[in-house]
Amino acid sequence: MMAANSWNPVELRDNRYNQICHLVSAANGAEDFYSTEDHACRSEGIELAKELDYNAAAAWVGHPYFDVIDNSTDFETKICRMIAVSG
Repeated sequence: MMAANSWNPVELRDNRYNQICHLVSAANGAEDFYSTEDHACRSEGIELAKELDYNAAAAWVGHPYFDVIDNSTDFETKICRMIAVSG
């Protein structure tokens, strides 16, 4: 598909979106808040969630405006930090 459309993966990564904000999963750094109970769309265990989170972030490394919002604060502050970098 990439070749058929003459797509360049770096060009797609860097030019398709103005900014990438990756909110790190609770599975990675806020484990006490990660649970699959009562979550209709969260089924992966914590180790798989960490791996998927890492892979999702790694896919954007190199984008000129890639921000990672970690779990060093409570969730409300995390959202405020995301808004601040998006401004």
